[in-house]
Amino acid sequence: MQRVPARRGRVTVWRMDLGPRGRGVLAYVPLATDDRGFGDTAVIASVAGTPGEGADLFPVATAATGSLTEEVLARWLICMGWAARLTKAPSNADLPDTEWAAELARTVRLEKSAYGHEALAVGRIELPPDAMAQAAALVPVPA
Repeated sequence: MQRVPARRGRVTVWRMDLGPRGRGVLAYVPLATDDRGFGDTAVIASVAGTPGEGADLFPVATAATGSLTEEVLARWLICMGWAARLTKAPSNADLPDTEWAAELARTVRLEKSAYGHEALAVGRIELPPDAMAQAAALVPVPA
């Protein structure tokens, strides 16, 4: 796993059906991997300490798209993050300036950019306690 040390930025978290794992909380954040400072890599990650933590997102994408092509699956995952960022819904939370760190398990370079990103990285993201509380509230605990 590649460790991304603590950074600050806009993080979008949302609730998503993860298939057999049930509902989970995912996060989308653009990551600049070079000197340009643009978010050339989309990070889509399960949120540490919430339902779905550590979920492998590629089988979820396969179930949704019917594809086994890494490029198609990566684009679908980026689309989910982008859609969560643009959609105001009770299942989403936008954290405009929060600290985050991540452990990235897999990176897919795209043949052509998608939503301004040249790559997708998936893994696990860690957020500070106040942001964690918002993320955890997206998946209510059954009574």
